[in-house]
Amino acid sequence: MCGIIAIIRRPAQREVPTPTRLRKLIDSIPDATPEGLQGIHQLIESLALLENETSGVPGTISLLDDSKLLTLLIEKCKIVETSITNLERTLDKTNSDLQDIEKTNAYIIQVKDLLWSLSNDRVRLINSVRELCQNKRERGLVETFTSIHEALSALNSLEVRGRDSAGLHVMIQGHALDLDDPMVLSEIKDRSSDNDFKSGSIRVVDGQISFVYKTASEIGQLGDNTLVLRKAIMSDKLLHRALASSQASAVVVGHTRWASIGIISEPNAHPLNSEQERQEEMPYVVAAINGDVDNFADLKEIEDLMISPSVTSDSKVMPTLMAQNLSKEESDMSLVAEAFRETVRSLQGSVAVVANAASDPENLH
Repeated sequence: MCGIIAIIRRPAQREVPTPTRLRKLIDSIPDATPEGLQGIHQLIESLALLENETSGVPGTISLLDDSKLLTLLIEKCKIVETSITNLERTLDKTNSDLQDIEKTNAYIIQVKDLLWSLSNDRVRLINSVRELCQNKRERGLVETFTSIHEALSALNSLEVRGRDSAGLHVMIQGHALDLDDPMVLSEIKDRSSDNDFKSGSIRVVDGQISFVYKTASEIGQLGDNTLVLRKAIMSDKLLHRALASSQASAVVVGHTRWASIGIISEPNAHPLNSEQERQEEMPYVVAAINGDVDNFADLKEIEDLMISPSVTSDSKVMPTLMAQNLSKEESDMSLVAEAFRETVRSLQGSVAVVANAASDPENLH
């Protein structure tokens, strides 16, 4: 059993809320225990407005820009939590109409959900993205690291399905790297020469630059894999430079694996790419799979796939075959979906698949 996470982010249309506006919204939430149905309903409306304004990339940027706001938010959530606890205690002693009590209880659940979202999900996101961004605030950087945070959080949850290896692939459009810079070109060349597509590998295809991070271990604790991936991402200076543009955007594909076919190793960890040992140029595809491709050995032989001997995972045939099918269509972006469908139709077994192609970077299949 494995787990897949894939994130494609539509550029945010909202303006970044000003610190003054967020401070006013926080201050407008009453500290006192709400009175009656109207009081608790107004509390819900205030919390929902604050949650909406602090959501997404605009809200993240605003909270990153003013660290005091996050402290105010945490303190306000604690105060409201105390007032709601007091309200619950009074309900036990009240002689109110049963319908009113049930409605109040339903409202209390809504308040608790909003408080959880603000004081746990939102705060954790801000702290995580701040650490990943390393005090930088370019919009493309914040957007991508928000996606990476969400992918790592999802992998943490999915690890109960298997944790002998995990990986994250980041395909970036509109990157900020100067490909005429000899130092940049030298590092890209060094990190592009690994045909086994191990952690830290880079690929530059069709104007996109892709980074992959992987880890593999037969024995480990829950959360170990994402800690390793996070550390690798934070220490990758070239990734940070690539994202230092307001135009940068990224599609993130992640996977956690429980090996069923193929040894536990970084080359076998997903996401896997489409490269073969032969040197001819092919479209670039990356994919992650849950399940087993029962006919992978037959497909290798029938389709003459020249896969590196280090990659023994059955899933490698999927992106490789998709790239081969796509090359027949001369990499026409409109035909990427058809190449994906043709590939999936050839797979026997029980599988869930996600794929991303450099010639069609804005779509997941």
